[in-house]
Amino acid sequence: MIASVKRNDSSQLRALFENGEDGMSLGEMTLYAGSELNVRYKARVKACYCVQGKGRMAYIRNGRKEVMDLKPGVIFAPQENAPHRLWASQDIKMVSVYVPALSETELLDFDGSEH
Repeated sequence: MIASVKRNDSSQLRALFENGEDGMSLGEMTLYAGSELNVRYKARVKACYCVQGKGRMAYIRNGRKEVMDLKPGVIFAPQENAPHRLWASQDIKMVSVYVPALSETELLDFDGSEH
């Protein structure tokens, strides 16, 4: 089953959910050009692969703030519970793996907290 989650600044397709036996989720997210998104997964880790678009990401790694360019081919994996902010100068499409798995309807509040 594939679920669609839409917000004003982004959209996401998700597969493999917490009620399954896989223990992980797969997502494809598009962050729209000109948008900014604050993210913080408090109970999971993720790895992301940028497949399209351009932008930037700021995050905390080992207690230091780092900024990186997002463009096709970039892979990143924020540390567990680390807040990060994405800015899209073009529509950015990313494929992500989440562990443990997401629920079908799980959303992020604008402050980045899960619900």
